[in-house]
Amino acid sequence: MKRLILVFATFTILSALLVGIHSLLVDEGSPSWITTKVVISASIVGIGILTWRHAHTRVSRNVIEQLLLVGAMSLLLFGAAGIVWTFYLAEVTGDFEAWVVFVNLAMISQGVLTIWHLWSEGHKISPV
Repeated sequence: MKRLILVFATFTILSALLVGIHSLLVDEGSPSWITTKVVISASIVGIGILTWRHAHTRVSRNVIEQLLLVGAMSLLLFGAAGIVWTFYLAEVTGDFEAWVVFVNLAMISQGVLTIWHLWSEGHKISPV
């Protein structure tokens, strides 16, 4: 399961980097919208890096696990919101971009698998 999580983390890191760079280079809206996209993309990259660090670190994992749990829950939120937003844009503009749904489903999958993995390891983790 750990390898599958790392595959999803790699995919979401690369996707978030592409979206973030594209948002910075191509003007597709107001500055606040572009800033929001870049901040969320950076957050997803950070969660992916945290996932990789957790997988390859054996020392002082408790803090990393707490942050990773919150990050995984954030992936669930970002992925679900992204899917809803994609369908909304498809309805309003008529332009359905299925690749975005695929990326958001990968984020949700990464979040679910990470939470499941952390809980199945038997660690006493909680977001509080």
